[in-house]
Order: sequence, then C-alpha cells, then structure tokens
Amino acid sequence: MNKLYKIIGVSFITCLCLLFNGCELQTSAEWDDSVYTRLDKTKNAYEWILSVENDKPGTFKDLISILDKTELDTLYSNPVTRTIFAPNDDAIKDFLNATSNKNYKWKTIEDVPVSILEKMLKTHVIYGEKYLSTSPEVTEDNKDLIVKTMNHTALSIYRLADFRFRYVGEFTVTVRNSNFEPTNGALHIIDVLAVKDAMRFDDNFMN
Repeated sequence: MNKLYKIIGVSFITCLCLLFNGCELQTSAEWDDSVYTRLDKTKNAYEWILSVENDKPGTFKDLISILDKTELDTLYSNPVTRTIFAPNDDAIKDFLNATSNKNYKWKTIEDVPVSILEKMLKTHVIYGEKYLSTSPEVTEDNKDLIVKTMNHTALSIYRLADFRFRYVGEFTVTVRNSNFEPTNGALHIIDVLAVKDAMRFDDNFMN
C-alpha cells in the first residue's frame, strides 16, 4: 500500500480550459497579465515568486512563508537546473482545509510541523532536469518518463490535450500557468497540491 502512494502522475493541461473555449496544449509562458507578472528571465524561480507577491499580494504569500519557515528557499533559488510545480496561496489554503487534515487543527502555516512542510515542498520539485510541456521527453504515454522528486517520490510526466497533475488517480490538479523559464529551470503554477493528505508526508510513510 505504501508503495502505491509513492506514485505521482503529472499530465500537462492548459489553463485555457477555464475559459470554456476548448483546450489546447500551452506551448509557451503566455498568460493573462492580470493573473501573474510576466517572467523576467534574468530572475531565478525564488526571485520571480517574490516579485509576483510584491506586485500582487496574496498570490504566493503562503509559499514564501513556507520557504522561510523551512529555510528551503534554495529549492527555488539554487542555480542548478530543476523543474518546480509552485503552489499558489489557493493550493496552500486547500491543503489546510482538507477534510483529511481537520484532526490536526491547523489554521495557519505556522501550525504545520516543519517536517511536513519540507516534504510538501520537495514533492513538487524535480532536481537536475528541466521539463516543459513541450519537452521531447514528455509524450502522451504515462510510462515514457518517470522521474524522482526531491522527496524521492516517483513522478510520471506526460502530455495530454489538457494540462493537469494526478496523484494516484485520486483527483486532478489544474496547472494554472505553465512553461515559465527562470534562470534555474522550469516553473509551473498549481492551485492544488499533488498530495492533499498530510499523512502522506508522515516519516513512516515516506521513508
């Protein structure tokens, strides 16, 4: 059972579906400027997250708080190439409000143990590789590209007509914007975490 939970799938889906005008694969980081600041390609992922929060407060406030609390800002700032699925504030709030986490009585990020936050961050980062929805390694077959996250979790990356995240087939996570290219790799934005249940980040589960 534990091994089953260690499989995460990612499928690339465009946020254009939200407009109800049909779906097409997003091939570049073009987006509505009212949602996110246009990426300055001289910035690393951490610098860009900070600039977006400064420009539009409440977008990545919780993510920045988590990076500060865990002292893992280097996950986003280190110059080594990586692929990041960055959760916005909606994703963090969804995690705190998840039914499965109610027993923990967490109300804010400060209530969540650092060990849980560390694993939550690392589950959404692939070290040493840059994967865009258009990368040649990314195909429509979910068995062609299976990698490990920094939390040692198996990640299947594949491309469909849409752009989405999947965790053990339990639910779908829409990638709001994809194919950002900071100086240290690729960055995609999600509004729901790939893993909602804090039990998945328990030491006995992941180690």
